[in-house]
Amino acid sequence: MELKTFEPAYGSGITISATTSSARGAITNALFTESLVVTNTGSDFAYIKPGNSDVTATSADYCLLPGQQVSITWSRDVTHVAALAGTSSTSIHVIPGNGF
Repeated sequence: MELKTFEPAYGSGITISATTSSARGAITNALFTESLVVTNTGSDFAYIKPGNSDVTATSADYCLLPGQQVSITWSRDVTHVAALAGTSSTSIHVIPGNGF
C-alpha cells in the first residue's frame, strides 16, 4: 500500500453542529474517496461515527478532543458522519479525500 499525504476533495467539506443529541451530516463525493479528515473546531469534546443515513453517535464511539484533528480510513459505503457533543455543544468539520 502506498502512503501519501492527504488530498482533500475540495468543496466537499461539511460542518456538523453537535449537541448532546446525536446529529449527522451527509458526505458528498463519498464513493470516490478513501479517507475522512475530521476536525473538532469547537470547545467541547465530541464522539464521532461514520455510517449510513441512519448513523447515530454515542459515548462508545471515537472521542475527538477540542482542537483535535484525525484522519480516518473508511469504507466506501459510508455516506454520513454522526457527532455527539460531550457536555454542551461543539462544531465538527469533516472533509473526504485520499491519503493520510
